[in-house]
Amino acid sequence: MHSGYQKGMRGQVHSSSVVGLLFVFGSFLSLLVFGCLYDYTSFRNKNVICMSRINCTVQFCTRIMYKGLNIMKEKSESGKKQKLVRAQGVTLWHQIQSVLEKELYDGVYPAGEKLPTEKELAERFSVNRHTVRQAIAELVRKELVVVEQGRGAFARTDKLDYFLARRVRFRENLLRQDKAPSGELLGHEIVPADSVVAKALCLRPTTPLVCMRSVGSADMHPLCYSTQYFPQERFPNFAEVYAESGSVTAALKAFGISDYTRKSTRIMARGAEAEEERVLSIRRGAPVMVVESVNVDDDGTPIEYGVCVWAADRVQFVIDSD
Repeated sequence: MHSGYQKGMRGQVHSSSVVGLLFVFGSFLSLLVFGCLYDYTSFRNKNVICMSRINCTVQFCTRIMYKGLNIMKEKSESGKKQKLVRAQGVTLWHQIQSVLEKELYDGVYPAGEKLPTEKELAERFSVNRHTVRQAIAELVRKELVVVEQGRGAFARTDKLDYFLARRVRFRENLLRQDKAPSGELLGHEIVPADSVVAKALCLRPTTPLVCMRSVGSADMHPLCYSTQYFPQERFPNFAEVYAESGSVTAALKAFGISDYTRKSTRIMARGAEAEEERVLSIRRGAPVMVVESVNVDDDGTPIEYGVCVWAADRVQFVIDSD
């Protein structure tokens, strides 16, 4: 859809329009001749030519021709540069922002769809990339688009409702909203428990723990970056088991934990750090929500301490009294 804005495509658009025009007229004449011959043949035994049917054939072929011409016109228009009004009190970036905002509201870019690149927009409006960045920044400020570092700008989707209750399950939270959940193991290691983690898991300091880092996604878009700790003695190869399914719940079941509940949840807000920006594909210093949690088994024994960093513009927490 956006290739028409590229310089190298203008010639192709023109040539394809000529070929398309010839195709439409050729199809029109073929249908017209075939229809008329069919009508004449059908009634020649009665020496009558059904003019009404011929007229219908002509009208049908004419509608097909005009429809084809309109489609080619729309495609041709999309390949043209868009002029901006200069030196009349409205900045260029604001004009670009207004055009893109209207297109977003008109559904030109459905929720989650990527917008044209800075280069494509700069060529479309005959401006430099800095001007385009200002327009995109305003759309971000108005919460109409989100910018993912290294990927570009996307039409904003509604924030996911993430339910925090006695039982918190990443997979179930996403499936109830028709999102495809996935988890990817980024790394793992055996570390000694520091004072904070040891207290949360009711263990002695320096107790060996399985430390696992992963990213959770919805429809392949990253939502959260998690660092989780499990007692090594009880879950010796937890990271490897998790990697097979991408699900903490499934991994815990493999170790005989059929059910677990949330003991505590603490939520904080801050700016994203460098590693979080990279993993979550968010801009530098973007707001994130940090959720610290402790989960326990049926006996009330802590089995997991986690620190999960969420992209604040992609999710909102719902506290469930259940």
